[in-house]
Amino acid sequence: MNDKLKRNYSVLLGVSENASIAEIKKAYRTKAKQYHPDVSGNSDSHLQFIIINEAYTYLIKYHGVGVVKDEYNHVKFDREEWLRNERKKARARAAHHARMRYNEFKKSKIYRNSAIIAGIFDYLYLMIGVAIIVIPIVYTSIHGLDPKHPEFTLAGIVGATVIGSLFVGMILFSKIEIVDGKIKRKKADF
Repeated sequence: MNDKLKRNYSVLLGVSENASIAEIKKAYRTKAKQYHPDVSGNSDSHLQFIIINEAYTYLIKYHGVGVVKDEYNHVKFDREEWLRNERKKARARAAHHARMRYNEFKKSKIYRNSAIIAGIFDYLYLMIGVAIIVIPIVYTSIHGLDPKHPEFTLAGIVGATVIGSLFVGMILFSKIEIVDGKIKRKKADF
């Protein structure tokens, strides 16, 4: 058949247009393993995985599974109807499979423990940043400025304040996000 969509999906899965169901399934399993977000290191692997699932669903359906034929044994396949209905279903199913293992991992002990440890280090960095800001100020208020070089003491306080502010700012900005122009606290994954 000279169907452009079928040809594109066949190329995507790496099979011929006349491929058998077994060949389509084998190619799909290979590509699904290659592009699964948990396995692939690509940033767009989630979308690639969804498209691979869409191609598989279309080719299997087009191959004869659930296809209506007319009295001359020609396939009566409404591509527009499939694009509206089946594509939506295929993408939702693929998105579910792409997320499934990661969500299971987020419930595991190792993920929770690593999130707790990361939280502890965040608070540790926050305390270090505050200490870098406060200690030079307190020391100078108790002992006063160096009489020979007061500019060095002031420069030290300003430098420590900048470095401490970077520590504090880094932690605070990692805990917020800007959504629709509003600042919101990021939700914890655990």
